[in-house]
Amino acid sequence: MTEPGEEIDALDEKNKGVTPSLDLSKRVDVKSSGVFLSYKQKKIPEKDSAPEKPLYRATVKLIETYRRFNPDFKPPRRVLTKPSESVSNNGADNIESNLIVYMNDIISFESRSYRVLDSLGEGTFGQVIKCEDLQTKKHVAIKIIKNKPAYHNQALVEVRILQLLNMADPEDKHHLPRFLNQFIYKHHLCLVFELLNKNLYELIKANRFQGLPMRLVRLFLEQLLRL
Repeated sequence: MTEPGEEIDALDEKNKGVTPSLDLSKRVDVKSSGVFLSYKQKKIPEKDSAPEKPLYRATVKLIETYRRFNPDFKPPRRVLTKPSESVSNNGADNIESNLIVYMNDIISFESRSYRVLDSLGEGTFGQVIKCEDLQTKKHVAIKIIKNKPAYHNQALVEVRILQLLNMADPEDKHHLPRFLNQFIYKHHLCLVFELLNKNLYELIKANRFQGLPMRLVRLFLEQLLRL
């Protein structure tokens, strides 16, 4: 029997001038201080695709996860209109003649469809909701007028004024709200606008209902009326 050291010397003599090739897929034993250390090429695992991760399935893909176990599952809809009890218009309107709107409702007319995202507020004439235009993928604000003749007729006057203002400022140089469309949905007149930031009420509220400085009001008027 030969000693381990003699075997290594013999191999060195045999492989002189030969470039050794190391197959990292095989186990290699290296003797160091009397301890054999095992090395093996580490196989890098493929990254799990996002849909296969439990956290991703339980959050972003929660609805799809439920439907895997129950194909008939329908997600609960959050109501955005208060009061939400249906009273008239075949169950579509509440006691105040407002259309009862739910989260993720699809409001459609002709070839245009909008997905309801959130409520932006309500007032005397109706409510305003934030929607996604499913055709352009842009966010818009839709003002839904109450289902009453007086409000409907007054809103038609507003539509005419908005059309005239937008026609007079086609390049949007005077910072007027851009009026995009109008249609009837479940007997409600709907006005589609570009989505803006804070409205005047929120601005005054942020100022603790103390009104706005005359300097700021003058600045707004100059922007609107500048020729």
